[in-house]
Amino acid sequence: MSSHDPYAHVMEKALPVYAQSRSDHQIFSGLSRYLGIEDQFTENKNEAEWMEEMWIRSQKQAADHGLDIPDYNVFLEKKWIRLPDEKEFPGWLHGFRKDPDQNKLGTPSGKIELFSEEIEGFDYDDCPGHPCWIEPYEWLGQNNEKYPLHLLSPQPSSKLHSQFDQTEHLQGEKIKGTELILLHPDAAKTRAIDEGDCVRVYNDRGSCLAYARLEENMLNEVVVLPTGSWFASSGLGAIEQSGNPNVLTRDKGTSSMAQGPSVNTCLVEIEKVE
Repeated sequence: MSSHDPYAHVMEKALPVYAQSRSDHQIFSGLSRYLGIEDQFTENKNEAEWMEEMWIRSQKQAADHGLDIPDYNVFLEKKWIRLPDEKEFPGWLHGFRKDPDQNKLGTPSGKIELFSEEIEGFDYDDCPGHPCWIEPYEWLGQNNEKYPLHLLSPQPSSKLHSQFDQTEHLQGEKIKGTELILLHPDAAKTRAIDEGDCVRVYNDRGSCLAYARLEENMLNEVVVLPTGSWFASSGLGAIEQSGNPNVLTRDKGTSSMAQGPSVNTCLVEIEKVE
């Protein structure tokens, strides 16, 4: 369910539980038990009870917006519902702008904060309490001669992450099951690469195959390989075959606090392969 898909579906088990596979609730309940905080974490609710609890909370939030969604058991029986369309969106922070005293934000001061005393108190070198420039782990400003191309790995336009990557429709957008990489014609010319050539994209962390697509409307020093291709490799250290940029990016969180994936901070080189 998203802003582009107003339907909610009951997610039913497609296959029997395999080996020692566990649900998220079982995994985190087990971890909390090991840490001695299971009762605080689960609040003595099982997985089904938590699902109903979250649905009831959603009902209350929907009611606050003048929307009506059915009871949980009705949803389970029907297995899907179409959420009602929300009224016209009044604008970002509408309530706060209208009455900041009555509609405080979720910050310590209840206001828009350009400085966070709490984050500053963490004393992280890479997370100060205010917005500032921090040099990326890898970028073109380092003038790296070994890997002179900056790799961007955005979301693919035709799918979400890797969902349905194996389908005939999405495979039809690739060449022989391998993703396309966009690069400027000048960057391709200096590497003797033509449209449709198979190339190896590599750095010290790994390498993958892709097929070249030339695009003039981009910087000469930038290449684009979307994320989402299902990983395919014949073994440790082998070239990844489907064009998965995860073998190229840094396998470490973005910062001491965020721990997001370190995408778009990656330098590579490209060469034509047979």
